[in-house]
Amino acid sequence: MTDQQRVICLDVEGVLMPEVWVQLAELTGIHDLKRTTRDEPDYDVLMQYRLGILAEHDLTMTTVAEVPSDRGPSNGHFPTASSLVHDQGRCCLT
Repeated sequence: MTDQQRVICLDVEGVLMPEVWVQLAELTGIHDLKRTTRDEPDYDVLMQYRLGILAEHDLTMTTVAEVPSDRGPSNGHFPTASSLVHDQGRCCLT
């Protein structure tokens, strides 16, 4: 193997860790929050929809920020992603 550097570009949410909005939907029981860019490709429309749902249920973006962030590749929830990170050597996820 050579000393080449490799760059991997990927979408962290939904790839290395679960979608925060899906987690919020599961925590709150608000099924409508499970809508993602697969359902609504226009991100602005999707976010306006989500903000409307939050307002309707008296939730804030602080609530979104409180969604558990301990579900990532390091704790086994996405073992394939964890293997990818491990197999590629040193990396930094921020």
